[in-house]
Amino acid sequence: MAASSLETTIGNNVAKYPAPFRDFLTYTNYIDGSVKTGLRRMEAQVGNDYFSQWVNVLILAQDDRKMKYVTMSVVDAMADVRQAQRESDTAMYAIWREYFTVLSLIFAAPLIFRVLMKDAYTVLVTTLPGQVLLMLLLAAVVFSLVRAYRLNKPLLM
Repeated sequence: MAASSLETTIGNNVAKYPAPFRDFLTYTNYIDGSVKTGLRRMEAQVGNDYFSQWVNVLILAQDDRKMKYVTMSVVDAMADVRQAQRESDTAMYAIWREYFTVLSLIFAAPLIFRVLMKDAYTVLVTTLPGQVLLMLLLAAVVFSLVRAYRLNKPLLM
């Protein structure tokens, strides 16, 4: 009865963690009691350089208890990178907002022509050179959107 109660308690607590940690707890509790092996399996699932450093220090701390203080420096470095990523994201949001404002102005130009300069709008929409210009405009917008999307990548995480 005590073993069943323990398994229920472990099972209920495991559900609270993200998938790699749930797998780690399940592996170390039910399959293999080796914490080092469980940490290496979790490291392979996460695939992050800072997390790998943290796991390496945790594994070293299994043999040398003084290493447990080094884990905090790795966590601090992860927090610094996360803060830099947030700042970068904030700057990128401002850039994307300006970019989409410019795109909306580009697409609004033919409508403005239709309201304010009906003759120019007619030339733009009905003649071959005008239609070619509109197609070039659309191609330039798509090209710039693809390029802008490729440039927007996370820093280090």
